[in-house]
Amino acid sequence: MTWRSRPEHCAAPVDASSVIAEQCAPASSDLGRAIRELRRERSLTIEALGLTANVHPTYISGIERGVRNPTWQKLCLLSGALGVPIADVVLRAESAERVRKGMERVLADEQDRLAAGQGMQ
Repeated sequence: MTWRSRPEHCAAPVDASSVIAEQCAPASSDLGRAIRELRRERSLTIEALGLTANVHPTYISGIERGVRNPTWQKLCLLSGALGVPIADVVLRAESAERVRKGMERVLADEQDRLAAGQGMQ
């Protein structure tokens, strides 16, 4: 008996935890943006924040650019060094994500209207 590859119309298995995380957690880039905003509001350099939080500046830079996904422990260290509760960092990131998703919906709706020949209203 030989094994056949999965037909193209069959969906690949989905990791439920990644779907849940995608729906519940702010994007890494939004989280990084929130940390950068809070840091700049306090006129801190990445190096100064790193010294206060005991987190390497390169790691903080990666978080702020959205290429590193911080652990809760690192997020707690950073929020403490910034003088804000961790919930404030997460809420700021979530609100940025909601705005971004709202804009994506508006643009998608407008593209649909343009494709249908209705133009902008």
